[in-house]
Order: sequence, then C-alpha cells, then structure tokens
Amino acid sequence: MNAFTERHLKLTDRVASFYTFIGAGISLITPLILGQLFHAFPGVLFIIAFVFYGVAIGCFVLLRLWIAATSSGNGQGAPKNAVMVEVVEVTAYQKS
Repeated sequence: MNAFTERHLKLTDRVASFYTFIGAGISLITPLILGQLFHAFPGVLFIIAFVFYGVAIGCFVLLRLWIAATSSGNGQGAPKNAVMVEVVEVTAYQKS
C-alpha cells in the first residue's frame, strides 16, 4: 500500500512510519472491539464480511473507471503518465 501511495504522494520516512504505525494500531484494536460483538451478536461476522466485500468491489470498480477515464486511447488501457520499461538481458562473461 505504501508503494501505491508513494506513486501519488511524496512519502518521507517520517510520514511512511506514521502511516504504518496507524495501520498497525488499527489492526491491534480491531480484534478487541469485534471480540465484544461476537458474544452479543454472533452474526456480526457475516455483516462484516459482506461490508468488506462490498467496499472492495466498490473500490475496484472506481479504480477501473478512473483508469478507463485516464486511458491514452492506445487500446491497452494504460494511463497517460505510464512509463514503458524495456527489459534487457545482460550476460556476464568470465575471463579465462
């Protein structure tokens, strides 16, 4: 996720560490909150799963629409600011 964010924003070491720290903190707190809900309402797991799937599908659709809107019209669907990379094979020779 940091690589995707860094593609659009300049991430310094301090910002990247804060970004990672917040994500880890949320990951630590989430089980504590969900554990209390499982005792009161066991069906909450299904609700969370369906909400997660809905959000993931929605983000995917929005990302595909954004890519299609910024397409350069070359038929490949690449964004206008995409960089083409050529792979070159390098062979090392040893002296005898």
